[in-house]
Amino acid sequence: MDKRYEVYALADRYFYETPELMSAGTQSTGPGYETARREVPEGWDAARIGDWLTLTPLDADGAPVPGPAQGWKIHASATGTTRSGSPRPCGTTACPGASRSSSCPADEEQLHVVLRELGKLLEGFEGPYILTDVRWYDGPLYVRYGAFARTFVVDERGSLVPTVRDGEGKRVPDRRAPSFQVPECERQLVALRRAYLSRAPLALLDEATCHLDPRAEERAERDFAQRPGGTLVVVAHRISSARRADRVLVMDGRHTA
Repeated sequence: MDKRYEVYALADRYFYETPELMSAGTQSTGPGYETARREVPEGWDAARIGDWLTLTPLDADGAPVPGPAQGWKIHASATGTTRSGSPRPCGTTACPGASRSSSCPADEEQLHVVLRELGKLLEGFEGPYILTDVRWYDGPLYVRYGAFARTFVVDERGSLVPTVRDGEGKRVPDRRAPSFQVPECERQLVALRRAYLSRAPLALLDEATCHLDPRAEERAERDFAQRPGGTLVVVAHRISSARRADRVLVMDGRHTA
C-alpha cells in the first residue's frame, strides 16, 4: 500500500484521524479509542508501533512469547458506532468513520478456533470491507496471509516494503494490493489438501510441491503415500522426492531407466 496519501489526509481530521488525535477536544486522557485504553490483562504486554497498539502474551518470566514470523492474519473491521462494543483489539488503525483490529494466530488450527469463536461474538456487527482480505462468512472478520515480524526488502520500484519468506526461504515482498492474494506456497498447500481429501485412488503430484520448503514437501509426500487405498505418483526434479519413493523412473528424452 502506498501510504503517501497520509501526507494529504492528515491535514483534515474529518478524513483521517490517528489514534493519538482521537481524544483531542474531549475530557478523556491518553491516546486511542476507549477500548485501547483499557487495562491490559495479566500476562500481556502493550506497546505502540505507529498507529497500532499491540498486545503480546508473556511467559512465566515476563518475556514476550515468541511467535511465527508470518502466517494467516485475522482482521475485524468496525464503524464509529460499533467499535466501542467490539472485543479488545491487539491493533487498530483509524480511517474515515471506521477502524480495524488485527489478531495473529500461531498456526492454522488456532486460526480456525479464533475465527469460529470470534465470529460468534461479532455476529450482527457491521464494518467496511477490507480489500486485501477474504471475508469470513457474513460478519466483520477478514483473513489474509502476511508478515508478523517487521522485516523489509526493497521491491522492484525501489520502495522499502514488508516481506515474507517463500517456499525456498527467500524474502519476497508481502503484497498488500487491494485484492486478496495468497503466496504460491500457500496456494499449493490448499490444492494439496483438496486433493488429499478426495477419494481418487490415484494421486498424481506433478511439481505440486515446487514452492514448498523441504520440510513441508516431505510432510505432504509422506501423507499422500500413507493415504489408505491410494497410489501416489510424484513428478519432480528434486532428488529428495526420489529418495522417498518405493520405485523410481528416470526419464531422459525418449529413454527411461
